[in-house]
Amino acid sequence: MSEDCHDSGGGLAQVKQGSESRVISSATMEVYLDDGKVFEYQVHSENNVAAKAREHCSAIINNGYRHNDGKGEFEHYPTHRITKVKVTGIPVDTKYVNAVTGT
Repeated sequence: MSEDCHDSGGGLAQVKQGSESRVISSATMEVYLDDGKVFEYQVHSENNVAAKAREHCSAIINNGYRHNDGKGEFEHYPTHRITKVKVTGIPVDTKYVNAVTGT
């Protein structure tokens, strides 16, 4: 069975499989390394993209980052090389909004 996926912007994709269609939310994951590299990829979920993104963050922070270029090359970056994991495109519902200040 083939699927057609069309990004409608704003972190939503319309997926059509046969005569059925459904909306899949997506978030962008960015992994920052100590050498300045930033790896970026998308996570998708029909139900809760924020939970899926948190799972990815937790796995990266605890286990390191595994990079696959899709061409047969695999690299593993250990946790001490990761300086930041950033997620964009998810709804944030929190009572604890913070601000950043510096000296």
